[in-house]
Amino acid sequence: MWAHVKRDLGNHIRVTVDQLTTTIKTLLKRVQYRPDLIAGFLGQTELIIDPEPP
Repeated sequence: MWAHVKRDLGNHIRVTVDQLTTTIKTLLKRVQYRPDLIAGFLGQTELIIDPEPP
């Protein structure tokens, strides 16, 4: 996921650490609303995910 965020991060101009932080939070928020993308990231881990907790 970090590689995905870093790719988009290169397209933004940041002057201060606060601006960088805001940009990263915005990019992560965009990922949050893309369940297909998150599922793809999790699928690459090859972990077995139990959708129903005990």
